[in-house]
Amino acid sequence: LALEITVICEEPRLAYNRVAMTSYFQHRSPEELAMASMEWLEEKNVQLIFARASCIKRAQKRVVYEGANVSGEMEYDELVLATGSSPFIPPLAGLKTSTPGIFVYRTIEDMDAIIARAATSRRAAVIGGGLLGLEAAKALLDLQMNVSVLEVAPFLMSAQLDQVAGELLEKRLRKLGLSIHS
Repeated sequence: LALEITVICEEPRLAYNRVAMTSYFQHRSPEELAMASMEWLEEKNVQLIFARASCIKRAQKRVVYEGANVSGEMEYDELVLATGSSPFIPPLAGLKTSTPGIFVYRTIEDMDAIIARAATSRRAAVIGGGLLGLEAAKALLDLQMNVSVLEVAPFLMSAQLDQVAGELLEKRLRKLGLSIHS
């Protein structure tokens, strides 16, 4: 019995390591972040469809998908939804990604847009002093920007650190050149 796996992938490339995504600012190579190659997927009998699943027909056990270059419908025996996450955007007036200069930090396309904007900008504000926000702030600092980190909690990385450790981290980051507002 041969197992057939089909992955419908909304992003225009192979799955990549998001944990290491900040390194993209140095090497700018999606291939360096890729978790597998097309050859590996073919060896494992995994079909990849670059599209967005637009409808699940549970009674018929079918998925409808639509993409820039492909659309269709496929049958399934078992369906796994691995939809990832959506970045939190604080509910503030005018704060939306459709506004020029406002970005999220989630995909390679986001990284490319940030890099392009940094080429013509001097200052950046990062909302969030957790691990991902601080990684984004350091990447922007490496792009020669003046960076302010805005954190609603009384200290940085409050989900991971106690107050003493958070304050020590803030001192260290200020020495690197970050401006911290918590």
